[in-house]
Amino acid sequence: MPTRIFRQIRLFLLRWHRRLGVAVSLLLIWLALSGIALNHSFDWGLDQTTGPQILQSVYRGDSIEFTSYKAGDMWVSHNGASTLYVQGRELGYCGTPFAGAVSFAGELIAACGDTLLLITPAAELIEAIDIGYDLEAAPTGIGINTSGLWLKSDNGAYAVDLNSLTFTLSTEAVNAVDWAVPGRHGDTIHAALEKASFGKGVSLTQMLLDLHSGRFFGKLGTAGMDMVAVLLILLASSGVWVWTTKPGRFRRKHSREKY
Repeated sequence: MPTRIFRQIRLFLLRWHRRLGVAVSLLLIWLALSGIALNHSFDWGLDQTTGPQILQSVYRGDSIEFTSYKAGDMWVSHNGASTLYVQGRELGYCGTPFAGAVSFAGELIAACGDTLLLITPAAELIEAIDIGYDLEAAPTGIGINTSGLWLKSDNGAYAVDLNSLTFTLSTEAVNAVDWAVPGRHGDTIHAALEKASFGKGVSLTQMLLDLHSGRFFGKLGTAGMDMVAVLLILLASSGVWVWTTKPGRFRRKHSREKY
């Protein structure tokens, strides 16, 4: 015969078992439906379908911070990782640190880590020049003056001769060099940069996966899904315990077996 405390505990668990079940039931339905969709994403073409535009902005966010330099009439931008853009159009690989870009001798020249990129005004790559052997440290700046092209590093300023590909360290103070400085590229270029870097958008498969796991909502989302997992464990455990401890359950079973 169950004691009074035992009955109170059992009633408490039964009451909260029902409440928790109602609370997570809708989420469980979503998890089941999204799980089925993810299992058949290839068959249904979800990986080739762009997710709803209203949700695409969550992925864009402010995670990409572009650094842009005005080179002549063109904006040369870097995404802080490894990609260079000219007028918002992707050009290709550009290492770090990105020291800037200038317009020189009818070309655009960008300093990407230990490489100089020579680019046409039509945003086509002419040549990538390795300067790692000529400069002891990666450039921290690029500029021009009346005598030509200059690179700046922690060791000093270098005069650059692109014809002979020589880099001469200046032993004297360099004056009147127009060093490239970052600027504001404006809304038009920013929109083009976002479009170029973001592509057509995140696929529906990726959105479903992020929603299914909670990553869509960031750290709070993943923490929430962890909490749901804990609730499911509690539901399963309390459900089994309440079912097995129902008064007379096993006694009636033994009585039926006896007869």
